[in-house]
Amino acid sequence: MAIPPNPVGRAVVIIAAVFTGVDLGFILLRLWARRLKHVSLDASDYLIIIAWSIALADMIRKIVAASWGVGTHFNDLVAVAGPSVIIPVNKITYTGFFLWLAIVTFTKLSILFLYRGIFRCVERFVLVVHIMMGVVVAYWLAFTMGTLFQCSPIAFNWDRTIPGGKCMVPKTGFLVSGSVNLVIDVILVVMPIPVVWKMQHVTKMKKIGIIGMFSLGLFICFLAAFRFKFVLATNPLDFNHDGEIAGIPGELELYLGIMGACLPLISPPLLAIRQKVTVGYSSIMGRKRSGYSEGGSDSDSIPKPDIKSEQPSWESMALKSWPDSATDSIVEVSPVNRVVADEANHHTIQCHSEWMVRSDARSAV
Repeated sequence: MAIPPNPVGRAVVIIAAVFTGVDLGFILLRLWARRLKHVSLDASDYLIIIAWSIALADMIRKIVAASWGVGTHFNDLVAVAGPSVIIPVNKITYTGFFLWLAIVTFTKLSILFLYRGIFRCVERFVLVVHIMMGVVVAYWLAFTMGTLFQCSPIAFNWDRTIPGGKCMVPKTGFLVSGSVNLVIDVILVVMPIPVVWKMQHVTKMKKIGIIGMFSLGLFICFLAAFRFKFVLATNPLDFNHDGEIAGIPGELELYLGIMGACLPLISPPLLAIRQKVTVGYSSIMGRKRSGYSEGGSDSDSIPKPDIKSEQPSWESMALKSWPDSATDSIVEVSPVNRVVADEANHHTIQCHSEWMVRSDARSAV
């Protein structure tokens, strides 16, 4: 199919291809971390895998869309390819709205399930997590239905020649959806901050470091807000071009969201890689030094580093987000739950339950 030059469509495809690959790397590191821990996958893992799979499907859609002329100015496309291209182009663009909503939803749910696993002993926090899960699912259903029925009949979304068809103002739907999505993103970013700040046995600097890790989503919030500028400037009569430009910040939001959902869990394999590189480098340098000093002695005489003794444990490497067993966090009658971080091991967050016994004199033991 002959189409006009399409730099916007090409840029969209490049962004999708690069970040989909990077996201896959983050997910593989996450799964490797699971293997190091010798535990099975949980809901947060399955949800982020689903989100990435849909992102992969969306990347394929973007490749096809760009080859059909999505990203070019509408009048230029019709002049080169003819009016017959309008309906296929509108259909493939319309499909992208549903994929975007699905990716955003599954990513947010993955983050919420991760929160629930990390801070499982903080009952009020877990309650808020469950409420937010309901909000995210409701957001998905509401705006999926809104997108589906924004035009009457539905086919009028891609075929504007149908007599009597009508649609909502597109900008209104995008602004409402984007606003709700932004509010949810901000809530997800700030949710863990009070819990982390109340952690015992940890310095303020380490608390700030942990909060910083969770707060990387602030950049995603910035992208979501920045997108409004392009949405407001979109020309409805040239949505084929302007809509793709407005969609680039939203596209980045998807891919960075998947990275952010994996980031708290990938330190074990990264540290394991660093450990192997360090040991390997030390071994090579040791052989060189031994060869220089002994005039090339037999390699068997070269001392080997004790790799096993230097291999850090899981708890010394990573954020502890999965219970080893049902006894990992036992809550009896009227316990007081605490979230603590080991001062010598600031990567570990643990839940503890303590009995609080009160006498009539209001003294606590």
